[in-house]
Amino acid sequence: MRKLALLIIIVLLIPSMAIAKADVNAVKGELIQILTELTQPASKNPDEGKAWKLVLDGEVMGKAGNIAVAWDGKGRHAISAKVKGMPSVQAAFGETQSWVYLPEKNKVFVASHDKFEGPTLLTECNSWTALGPWIQGLPGVLMFLPVPDDVTVDMTDEDGILIQKDEDIDLRIQRSEDGTVDIVSESKKYGGRLSFKDWKQVPIDSFEKLLQLPDAKEKESVDIADMRAMFNTMIDYGSEALLTQFNKKMVPDPLAGVRKEQGVGVVLLKGTPEEMGKQHGTLLKDAIHYNMHRTLHGVGFLYTVESGDWFPKKMLETWKAQEKYVPERYKQEIMAMADASGISRDWALSTNVFPELFHCSGLAMCGKATEGGVLYHGRVLDYMTQVGLQNTAVVKVFQPEGRNAWADIGYAGMCSTVTAMNEKGLAMGEMGGRGEGYTDGIPMSIMMREIMERFETTQEALDWMAETPRTCEYFYVLSDAKTKRMAGVASYAAELAKEK
Repeated sequence: MRKLALLIIIVLLIPSMAIAKADVNAVKGELIQILTELTQPASKNPDEGKAWKLVLDGEVMGKAGNIAVAWDGKGRHAISAKVKGMPSVQAAFGETQSWVYLPEKNKVFVASHDKFEGPTLLTECNSWTALGPWIQGLPGVLMFLPVPDDVTVDMTDEDGILIQKDEDIDLRIQRSEDGTVDIVSESKKYGGRLSFKDWKQVPIDSFEKLLQLPDAKEKESVDIADMRAMFNTMIDYGSEALLTQFNKKMVPDPLAGVRKEQGVGVVLLKGTPEEMGKQHGTLLKDAIHYNMHRTLHGVGFLYTVESGDWFPKKMLETWKAQEKYVPERYKQEIMAMADASGISRDWALSTNVFPELFHCSGLAMCGKATEGGVLYHGRVLDYMTQVGLQNTAVVKVFQPEGRNAWADIGYAGMCSTVTAMNEKGLAMGEMGGRGEGYTDGIPMSIMMREIMERFETTQEALDWMAETPRTCEYFYVLSDAKTKRMAGVASYAAELAKEK
């Protein structure tokens, strides 16, 4: 997380890259000097007995807040962040103990672990791996880039740097006597402000004080793997957002190498549950890691900060509450996928009940509503596009032994489904309501898969659903090509609880 504050500056400095070689040599020299100082933590370990301390506040991409990061070059990190509209959070990754502290809730999550070996925890951040070298080489690159004729580069009256171009660029960079660097962009395209404070090395003693466990009212032990994954996922998300701003081609594609049809990934999974799980984990390995971390650890981190509940634990509890309703073949398939892709089985099981907490929408129409009475069944699969789930959207064609073949319109890592159609022409989708937390039944997404593999018509599916313990609150949309019947099902958590 030492780089999170550093990454944000790129959004504002991208416009200035194209004008670095200006006729005003003083401007170029000052700009390169400032960038060298700001990017130094990305390319240089702190001196012996020292640690980097980086403090950044401002507003970028509509988000205002303050971030402080400290790092000793030996895998120990300390972070604090306060973003407007969200609770504040503090975290530290120490030698054998790490923690996440929620001040407003006076609660700390603690993980004990073996000593971490390495300079940083960011080795698993694919987007940072792509962005990091670019940041390190930024000052040198700026020296050789051409200057467009329509760009104004000058010094301000306060010896700051002024960069302007039409309405796109209006950038001011100012260094104060205390070393603070203020960057203000007043353009509509790249509006924002940043203030870099305490961008320096500090004695290791002051850094180690930041690692001390807070004296919180409530303490909960958690798994270090989840805590580190949250840290890496948030850095990866920030890096990807910045790469997308200036060069989408640099953004790692989690579906790289997967067959594409009309731009959409397609895979065929065939055989026994174990065979299909192994194929899934092998063919979609990178996308599975991406999707799992963005949901379980990215969304999970924000959920934890806002609710005070450790999200990975909550999801595993959700799975365990529903496990007795899940056919054994699906458990075997999920675990085989986990083993083949190299993720923990608990993470894979938890991710496959993730839809229990989040929802989308769909529709079906025919008769007078369509030309010629044609039956249409539509789906709006808009799960959390802001965290990048669409980057792992893939069509999975399942051909299980002895059961209906069917196609899932969903995401890598999901052995269950929220949008599907089988070889008999039966299609199904869901729309979420309320009732989150009512989990005494078969997981919604696994119930939908069971329907795909067993039934041909809407009525058959409805009859089975009526006898099956269900969860949460969902509104299902079904249709089939054989009878051309459509149905909408309102499944209310409160009513299900009364039935129990």
